[in-house]
Amino acid sequence: MTQRYRKFKRAWGMWYAFDTVTGNSVSLKTRVRTEAVQKVNAMNETEREPSISLGLAKVYLNATDPKLATRTWQEVMENIVAKKTDETKHRWETAIKDKNFDCIRNLRVAETRPEHFDRALADGKVSTNVYLRRIHNHALGMEWLLKSVIPRLQWPKPVFKAKRAITAEEHAAIVAREQNAERRDFYELLWHTGASQTDAACLVAEDVDWNSRTISYSRAKLKSRGGMAAWATRGLPARLLAGDVAKLLNCTTEDVAILVTAGKLRALGKPRPNAVKFFSSIELIELLADSEWLDEATKTIIQHWRRKNARRNSSDELLSSVT
Repeated sequence: MTQRYRKFKRAWGMWYAFDTVTGNSVSLKTRVRTEAVQKVNAMNETEREPSISLGLAKVYLNATDPKLATRTWQEVMENIVAKKTDETKHRWETAIKDKNFDCIRNLRVAETRPEHFDRALADGKVSTNVYLRRIHNHALGMEWLLKSVIPRLQWPKPVFKAKRAITAEEHAAIVAREQNAERRDFYELLWHTGASQTDAACLVAEDVDWNSRTISYSRAKLKSRGGMAAWATRGLPARLLAGDVAKLLNCTTEDVAILVTAGKLRALGKPRPNAVKFFSSIELIELLADSEWLDEATKTIIQHWRRKNARRNSSDELLSSVT
């Protein structure tokens, strides 16, 4: 019987598997001949009898984690919600009720294929895309998923709908239709200040300077209403350099560049890669108050250096084997 995969050894001692169908080669990540033989035989056995190989895989998985082969995506979602608190927990409870998740809700995590996620993402809903990616990354981080279902660069980019402000005619129609005088005044306050409903409802007398006829307040979505004022006392300029951002994040300027490349930080003015970059102080302050963002930023930096160190170690091993 013709075998699809054949083993061969590179000059530096590493064993590889050659795919006779596609012509591609993949490293077996071993220098030991017996291990290479076992891995190639397993690959050929999987090609001939995929159902038997899946059954053997489940046996091995059960030995390491009894639930690894049976855990569903609904359990992953519930695990995420259980770790959240306050408003974040409420948002997640609402998010996992998305009907687009029904097609994977009872699907076993270990048996998930890219087409399963494609079905959930079919309608292009932005919130589905964002939360499914977070759910997927949570499963990877908990090691409930052996490898990415969809590679990071292959995830479909969310397409946001065009946003617009309410027109004067629409505002006038809303005010004219409202019978409650107090609520009508509230709508007028929103119109003239541009504040969100929550921020306007939380205004206090101290936020109004009657002499200069101005209103000053901190965003309610920050951890505390005094948060913005506290940052303002630091005398931060409107724009920050990478070194200033690094001090606030307690990291290096290299780490700041990593966050920019990963899309976690946005430089002002869309500068060229080698140009001096400036960052908005207000945007950074809001990010610093978001514990989820800090968690994701920290993971991004750690993963970058972990991959870089792994590549350096592998190249050192290659050089040592050649010499």
